[in-house]
Amino acid sequence: MRREEQKMPYTSLQRDILSEAFLDMEKMIFKIVLDHYKRYGGDLDELMSEAQEKFLLAHIDYDGAKGELSTYVYQKVKFGLVDLQRRNYRKLKGCKIKSLDDVKGECQVTSPKKDPDLTILLTQIGEDCANIIYLILFPPCDFHDEMNNYKRANEWRNCITEYLHFHMKWSLERIQMAFTELMEAVRES
Repeated sequence: MRREEQKMPYTSLQRDILSEAFLDMEKMIFKIVLDHYKRYGGDLDELMSEAQEKFLLAHIDYDGAKGELSTYVYQKVKFGLVDLQRRNYRKLKGCKIKSLDDVKGECQVTSPKKDPDLTILLTQIGEDCANIIYLILFPPCDFHDEMNNYKRANEWRNCITEYLHFHMKWSLERIQMAFTELMEAVRES
């Protein structure tokens, strides 16, 4: 029902109220956009446009009994930018989400002349450890983009754990066992 009201043109009084509300929150909205841009990148104009659209939708949907308008706008804008990032990620050209089995089939890591230690290591470890190595060496596009969000190499284990747990549906116990086995195998070689 509220969405139908959105289609009707605003009166001059409604435009004035909306303009005043936007001017009151303009710095907050710009800070949200700038923080998002610094963290994830993207097109600044597109992010600002999305933020303004989310402000308008928040202003239309706002229910004064549930809290402050600024809090509601903050949440709408912030989550709207995250949704925009997700939509843009899905539109990436040539980026197909692959399973580990697809990646293994495409990759040829068994050349002893190039990397004998890796070949020996892959024969000594279990399948779960091999999956982790393939994930690191030949990351699917979605995992590669998630790793870019982690700035330091010592955070990559957390990224791998999250990816295996949430995307590959591994249990945390299985992940821990695979990492332990992998660390022991690397120490021995």
